[in-house]
Amino acid sequence: MTYPTGTGSYPYSVVVSDFNNDTALDIVVVNEDTNNVGVFLGYGSGTFSIMILFSMGYGSRAFSAVAGDFNADTKLNLVVANDGTDNLYVF
Repeated sequence: MTYPTGTGSYPYSVVVSDFNNDTALDIVVVNEDTNNVGVFLGYGSGTFSIMILFSMGYGSRAFSAVAGDFNADTKLNLVVANDGTDNLYVF
């Protein structure tokens, strides 16, 4: 299967985990040139929803992401590193 990430998006990094707690794996793709993060929610059958976009802000140039429980609340967090704005965005 091929899942589009958007024209000119330049997907740079991918994280796979269960982000919505439905026991199905989801895919997060970091798109550097469109300054956003796309989420493909998994259906548990090897197929995924259309991409849901989250903006990182103009000029952010998001390039890397990692998932984990960084604040010890037993909920999964997503951290995105932004090269253009020299910051981290935490979901």
